[in-house]
Amino acid sequence: MNNIILKNYLLLTEDENKNILEIRNSKNIRLASLNEDIITFENHLKWIENNKKDNANRYYAVFEGNDIVGAIYITGINTIRNTCSWGLYFKKNINIFTSSICTYLIIQKIFYELKINTLHLKVKKDNIAAYKFDTSFGFKKYDERNEQYFMYMNKIMWNDKKNTSSFTILLKKIEKIHYKFIEG
Repeated sequence: MNNIILKNYLLLTEDENKNILEIRNSKNIRLASLNEDIITFENHLKWIENNKKDNANRYYAVFEGNDIVGAIYITGINTIRNTCSWGLYFKKNINIFTSSICTYLIIQKIFYELKINTLHLKVKKDNIAAYKFDTSFGFKKYDERNEQYFMYMNKIMWNDKKNTSSFTILLKKIEKIHYKFIEG
């Protein structure tokens, strides 16, 4: 497995922005997303410009080696309530360990660097693979509306989950790779 870099969207080059947008606009990602619209490059750049002023959201392009393979993000960071949401998307047929490692890293960042206590997510009900993936990391469903499941996990639940034997293989993979967040 190659090294993994999570690079803040605000630092992406024009070509990197085009690559991440191409992944986001792919049919399989759009159909799994809450917003299924195709995003133009101009709108993508405007959105990034708006995010420069927004401390409540962080978006990272995921590089495996030199290739952008997806994105992972933290949204709605609320330091008063100590909550936020998160999400991800990856190229079709991504290695499950890549998406799992990135998920582990972002959850660790959320709970230990950002000092968040409760993490939320939404997943479409028909996105069974994502629902199973999220529950495998310890997320629990607390509501369902409009064809979406609403899920959460708190820091205590995460600490219990990450110390189970089901995470042993993942933690061994993480120990063997080099990873970093590029924030700027």
